[in-house]
Amino acid sequence: MELKEFIKAAITDRIALEIRLKILRIIFLNLKLQSYTIKSIKSFKYCSMAKYTTGDLCDTLNQFNYDNWFGEEEAPDFVEELKACAFNIVRENPGIDRSGWIDLLIQQYPSEVVDAYGTNPGEVYHDLSDLWEMEYSDPETHEWNSFAGWSEYLATDPDALQEQLERAKERIRELEREIALLKASK
Repeated sequence: MELKEFIKAAITDRIALEIRLKILRIIFLNLKLQSYTIKSIKSFKYCSMAKYTTGDLCDTLNQFNYDNWFGEEEAPDFVEELKACAFNIVRENPGIDRSGWIDLLIQQYPSEVVDAYGTNPGEVYHDLSDLWEMEYSDPETHEWNSFAGWSEYLATDPDALQEQLERAKERIRELEREIALLKASK
């Protein structure tokens, strides 16, 4: 049975979907797919998984879901969504280096990373390393810079530092108002 047919069979039958998803989770967690065989449960056919890796399964499942969710509609640009997340990391952590940025990006935005670049750790890390050098436009100022450039700029530019200080002061005022409201409501 082809991998795509297996995934389709695992998803299309809504009654047994939970059972099938639990089986898929067990397979993914096991990571011994080279010698794994799934036996028939309800409408499952015998399916030798020996030739598929976890990445193959995840990528096929993601493609199947993508096709079903978006169909004829224009699909979202997952890399652009990831770039917005990546810029948030740089803005919140001025002066961050590439490896720290990649770690935070994976920790704070795992779904966006997987949507944009897949599940293969080596490829994902390589793609994120390339993204670090890619140009991005600040949505507020519309200025362009690489993420590496933004990190350095936000950590050293006096105007950027002043802006960060003003944002921090505004946030402190917001928190003080919230505290005052909480005290007044007691």
